[in-house]
Amino acid sequence: MKTSDTEKRKNKRSFCKLPIHCSPFGPGEVSSSKEGLTKDISEGGLRLIVHKFIPVATNMVLNLKLSTLPRILKAVSKVVWIRKLPGGEERYEAGVTFTDISNGDRREIKAFVDAKESSPSKENVQESEPNNQ
Repeated sequence: MKTSDTEKRKNKRSFCKLPIHCSPFGPGEVSSSKEGLTKDISEGGLRLIVHKFIPVATNMVLNLKLSTLPRILKAVSKVVWIRKLPGGEERYEAGVTFTDISNGDRREIKAFVDAKESSPSKENVQESEPNNQ
């Protein structure tokens, strides 16, 4: 019996568009920071949109600002999948898992997701990808 991706998820996920700063690191990595937007977030990871390809298994430091906090959250993460988005523009959607994040920051993300779930807003609605850009 095959389970759906949603059934496999350990954590609740909230759709949101937040600015994010990604800094890949590790052997062979050239310091090339990338700016992007989150598409959704959970306490275990997030989905993001970037304008440059990031190989699967790339380790990154993510800096993220939740609307509920006055400070920036920092998490070490790993790219687990990536796909090119349709359209002429070079854009990629990637899934990342948090590999090192403080318990406090993980709790802040969980509280953010729980709050979004209990009071749905426009930020919570998943947007469809534009056909032409």
